[in-house]
Amino acid sequence: MATIVDVARLAQVSASTVSHVINGTKNVRAETRDRVVRAIEESNFTPDRVAKSLRSGRTNSIGLVVSDTSQYVFGRMIAEVEDGIRKAGMTLLLANSGEDPEQESRMVHAFLDHRVDGIIIAPVADWSPSTFAAIDAAGCPRVLIDRMTDPSSDQAGTDNRSGMRALTNHLISIGHTDITLVGGDLDVWTIRERTAGFHDALVAAGIPAHSRTVLETPRGLRDGAYEIERFLNTGRRPTAVIAASGLLTLGVLRACRRRGISIPGDLALASFDGLMNAEFFEPTLTAALHPVEFIGHEATALLLRRMSDPSAPPRTVQAQATLVHGTSCGCPPGSALVTARRSPLAT
Repeated sequence: MATIVDVARLAQVSASTVSHVINGTKNVRAETRDRVVRAIEESNFTPDRVAKSLRSGRTNSIGLVVSDTSQYVFGRMIAEVEDGIRKAGMTLLLANSGEDPEQESRMVHAFLDHRVDGIIIAPVADWSPSTFAAIDAAGCPRVLIDRMTDPSSDQAGTDNRSGMRALTNHLISIGHTDITLVGGDLDVWTIRERTAGFHDALVAAGIPAHSRTVLETPRGLRDGAYEIERFLNTGRRPTAVIAASGLLTLGVLRACRRRGISIPGDLALASFDGLMNAEFFEPTLTAALHPVEFIGHEATALLLRRMSDPSAPPRTVQAQATLVHGTSCGCPPGSALVTARRSPLAT
């Protein structure tokens, strides 16, 4: 198997020059670069795709950065993106930012070092403009997924605000006026939008501020169990709780079980996002679901469009959440519930 030293000997250059040509870490004269590329091809230097990418300027790889690869919603989204990228004849490289802007920056720069042909990213709460600037400076197409923080970018996500508003309105319609939202980290764009939708519904219904509570969790991927349990320990007992994500829903369920609180007998529960195998839960979960497969598909389509037409105007694709009516809200099985329209909105 040929090595970089073999390539250097064949091209009559130093090994460092070969490295600079492969990695783009230093300008190399065109004549020397061509000689190195020919040597890579002739020696069948592994991986062979290195030489091909040097000629075409493409690596046929796409980078995807999300905040938590272990979350059910992101897992389904990742699977959809991977399917679309594979069908386009490319390979998906996956990174987990852990909701850490420094980690996000490192992962993005690692993808740029590998010369990916495009990047799809769900930005962290405190995303750094310099990270996006680095992507743009490298001439790398990018698309935002799930967290639509920049209308000047291509982006695909859910109308979180209207989805939460509809979910809250359902609880109000069945008589709840003392509702607590387990909101999570309000610096996260999706959580902030869902919290705004919660307030929209309560204000429109004339429910006073003292009858609505938003519980925040500290920065990081926490499930809110400690926050809701501490809140319940104060003696304050709302009649209904909404969890702003699937992870937070698990935290509420955990806290209620530890305190012996029955759902929906003692406390009505609704969730934004679903849970894995939720169909086996008892009671069944009333939830606003955002179509993550659709979002993954559209984000991939937007990236492929941007790669083929860099001058195309930016496009935002926003899908409506769908309400799924279970019994966790206290309604009897089979009760009617109007669902939000599912067709996407695009601008």
